[in-house]
Amino acid sequence: VWFGHALYPANGVRKKMDIHVGDILEMKKNHPCGSNRWLVTRVGMDFKMRCVGCGHEVMVPRGKAEKNIKKVQHQADAAHGST
Repeated sequence: VWFGHALYPANGVRKKMDIHVGDILEMKKNHPCGSNRWLVTRVGMDFKMRCVGCGHEVMVPRGKAEKNIKKVQHQADAAHGST
């Protein structure tokens, strides 16, 4: 079944997103502090992320985090000033 999205190919096996330590993730929902941007501090089966707004740190299972990502700002992009 094709869902029309790169993460859901026809064979049903999800691809891992290309996320690295130092990337900024813009999530679909806001944190209670009002920010929806998170700094990735650890990558593996879980993501450890720090809220850019208030500094709160959380560990989120990779699948749940990838499902809720709206946009990824890679560390190299941030260094060059592009979005």
